[in-house]
Amino acid sequence: MYLQKLISYITLVSLLSVMTGCFAQRGYPKAPKEHGLEKSMRTVTYRVSGATLGNGMKVVRRKLAVDSPFDNVHFSTSLEKEGTFIEFRVENVDPSVPSAIFFWISIFTLTILPAWSTEDGYDVHITVYENGVKKRSFYYESRRSTFIWLFALPLLPVNLIIPGEHKAFTSIINQFFIDFQKADL
Repeated sequence: MYLQKLISYITLVSLLSVMTGCFAQRGYPKAPKEHGLEKSMRTVTYRVSGATLGNGMKVVRRKLAVDSPFDNVHFSTSLEKEGTFIEFRVENVDPSVPSAIFFWISIFTLTILPAWSTEDGYDVHITVYENGVKKRSFYYESRRSTFIWLFALPLLPVNLIIPGEHKAFTSIINQFFIDFQKADL
């Protein structure tokens, strides 16, 4: 009985946190929506590691599989010793300690008390290998501004117009495609 109440409380708090929050991505490269590159006659194998809160990892996988400038793209779980191999590593950047404390306080009060952060987000490290040898590394970052508060519920539609994780990761991967072509790898 106690466990069931605890699970219900955690579920309610999680839903309130998401429903009463505004989340905006910033600091990512402002690449065009479409990379505009011609398909190359190149076979690329890739690996994606890390995790995101939203659908950032799905965007990376989809862009590589469907909308990349490479003719043949394959997923692998290990470093390939032949051909071009691209490793995408996404690292979470945690909020500051004071922000994290305020988030916990806000969650325990069912977001009656507000919390915010401007320092968390993602660092994206992309490494290109040719025949098992590291050729080049690329680095991109995206930071998230987060604000949760029960009384901010009327502002929830703002999330529909501000840049989110999908847009940030789409820009990052398109910028990588452009940078990859410029690097002449």
